[in-house]
Amino acid sequence: MYIEQSDLLGTAFVGVFAATNDKVTFLPPNTGEDFITLVEDILKTEAVKASVANSPLIGVLACLNSRCIALPRTAYKEEADALESYLSTVTVEAFTAVGNMMAANDSGVAVSPLFSEKETKRIGEAFGATPAPVHVAGLETTGSCVVVTGKGFLANPNASAEEMRLLSKVFKAEGELGSLNYGNPFISGCILANSNGAIVGSTSTPFELGRVDDALFFKK
Repeated sequence: MYIEQSDLLGTAFVGVFAATNDKVTFLPPNTGEDFITLVEDILKTEAVKASVANSPLIGVLACLNSRCIALPRTAYKEEADALESYLSTVTVEAFTAVGNMMAANDSGVAVSPLFSEKETKRIGEAFGATPAPVHVAGLETTGSCVVVTGKGFLANPNASAEEMRLLSKVFKAEGELGSLNYGNPFISGCILANSNGAIVGSTSTPFELGRVDDALFFKK
């Protein structure tokens, strides 16, 4: 199987506490061995325990693709140094909850329209990908509303056709609308996904799992 349901640190919001690309998954220091095994089996990555700003909320505070991880200015130097063993880092000055404000794959970076033009350009250069400001469902917390891999993306079910068109252009991939964790529209906090598989919050419904399959795997 390439899609499994689980909890992390006692909650179905697995994407709040972790972040992944196709090679490495960053997890809180107190992650259990069962979840680490699931990461290795489903996502097929190395599992690395880390923290950002002395917090386990890695998915909220960071965003990554295969080249770079964006961190808030509150991240400690020793944390950034540890992460740089795996990929380069860039500091986002404007916001702390970086993972809620942007989403990226290797083709593009969708950032909150609240980012300045200068910072948007700097992030794109660091990620080696085309950046663009995009509202999702009319919201400025772009990263909280999208999960994207190299194969596709799933977006907040209230995203408009125009927003989906823009996301598809940025990510150079097709996408679908969907919720997770029994109707939650802020989907990035409910899932860990890469090109190999997905770990989805335990309260997600079979219909929601089908949307994940359609968006990230089945049609690709």
